[in-house]
Amino acid sequence: MKLWFSLLLLIVSFLALSCQDVIDIEVAGGKPVLVVEGWLTNKREMQVVKLYYTRGISDSTGYQPLEGARVILSDNENHKELLKEQAPGRYSFTQIRAITGRTYTLSIDTKDGSYEAVSTVPRLAFNPDTVLYKYQDKSLIYKNAGYYPLICAQESEGKGDYAQIKLYKNGVYQNKSDDLNLFSDEYADGYYIKNLELNIDSPYVRGDLIRAEVWSLNEQAYLFWRDIRSQLHNAQIFAAPFINARGNIKKIKASSNDATGYFGTSVVKFKETRVE
Repeated sequence: MKLWFSLLLLIVSFLALSCQDVIDIEVAGGKPVLVVEGWLTNKREMQVVKLYYTRGISDSTGYQPLEGARVILSDNENHKELLKEQAPGRYSFTQIRAITGRTYTLSIDTKDGSYEAVSTVPRLAFNPDTVLYKYQDKSLIYKNAGYYPLICAQESEGKGDYAQIKLYKNGVYQNKSDDLNLFSDEYADGYYIKNLELNIDSPYVRGDLIRAEVWSLNEQAYLFWRDIRSQLHNAQIFAAPFINARGNIKKIKASSNDATGYFGTSVVKFKETRVE
């Protein structure tokens, strides 16, 4: 017993001492990698592909945009659009829209090399019909009192459908880590989904407008967002090391520098309600 007590005192003393010491670690800076970020939908609005470089862990400056790239979006029905760089690293397109079942190719030529991403638009199988809300007091489950959103939808028969549900509050997209909602029909194929509670970082209050957008996802896009969710919640002291999210950016030439990121395609449908 005395031995265990002595060991415990030694461990506590070591931890107390180590908390007072400052250790400077020099982390080698890796070569910046090109990041591609974009999504094609059926929404009637200007859509954007972002090109920028990764930065070092200790780098507090902003991400460096990639300017002067040639970016083309095309589909398997011979439609093609040259994207316009409307701001550094932001390439917009306004003509092509996502159509279910159609395959789209994003082609990128840069000073670092040539790349492409291919995506086929999945059907919207999670078809929303109602957005509701419920009030919850603050508790162990609900960190803040307020109104929490619910959604009802008919899931189409046929396994292998996925969706992301994006929430807006008074027109503002809610994009914190606890706002990410993903759906798989693995255990709900063909069911009517009633009062599915959605994750949200900050609950709604009276007078708020709730907008829920359902984005159809293929399996690859679903896995990409699931990887992102794991990374966003990977903050524990003994958490597993980060791994790159599974992207779909491919090098056309072997001599091209590395690239990461995702270009996806979705059909989007939304429902709204106001908290009263």
